[in-house]
Amino acid sequence: NGKGDNWWCVLFPNYCLIETNKDTEYIELASVTIPNSVISIGEYAFYNCPQLSSVILSENLKTIGESAFSDCNISRIKLPKTLKSIRKGTFFRCENLMSVEFSEGIQNIGESAFEYCSNLTNITFPNTLTDIGSHAFWDSGLISVIIPDNVKYIQHGAFNNCPLNKVTIYGRPSIQDAAISLSEGADVYCYSPTPPKITDISFSGDGSAILYVPKGSKNEYEIGYWKYYFSEIKEMD
Repeated sequence: NGKGDNWWCVLFPNYCLIETNKDTEYIELASVTIPNSVISIGEYAFYNCPQLSSVILSENLKTIGESAFSDCNISRIKLPKTLKSIRKGTFFRCENLMSVEFSEGIQNIGESAFEYCSNLTNITFPNTLTDIGSHAFWDSGLISVIIPDNVKYIQHGAFNNCPLNKVTIYGRPSIQDAAISLSEGADVYCYSPTPPKITDISFSGDGSAILYVPKGSKNEYEIGYWKYYFSEIKEMD
């Protein structure tokens, strides 16, 4: 290990990894395997490593600092079950990211965690997830999302500017302002007989989307703002 005023160095086999300020670039680093002895990765640890395409995380990892892998070339990532939260900007602008494998245990996806991940088209959330942060997937490539039953909050701009053509919501999350963008003719499925809480600007789109709700609950959804976002509200069989 080496230490200085604003950096420290951890030696892994064949690597010297330096955590410093966000202006540092690791131009040559192409792959990294974090050993199972590591339980924490600091803020900006691998920030702006444009050649970094392969990352294998420790199975005992408990925390990943803000923007730790922002602006990298990672194509896929598997998150361990010991990780409870994905912090602000962790994978911000990882434009080549195509696959994220969540383990059960993750509860929170932080602000801008996957913002500008333009090649991320599909994702499967764990059932333990409770909070999707503001701008979490802003301007990503997502075309379909399933929101698990335990999600309580979909924060401001979480899925804004995404080409979503199918959204499935199982619980009753609070859907905040500009949270979800809908493509032309999108389908939205809500499985709660009692409508989730929304605002007058929770959704954006051209108004051609169709909302599907449980049988017998159409009137409940027509009372609030829901009817303003969709061309039709249909009951599921």
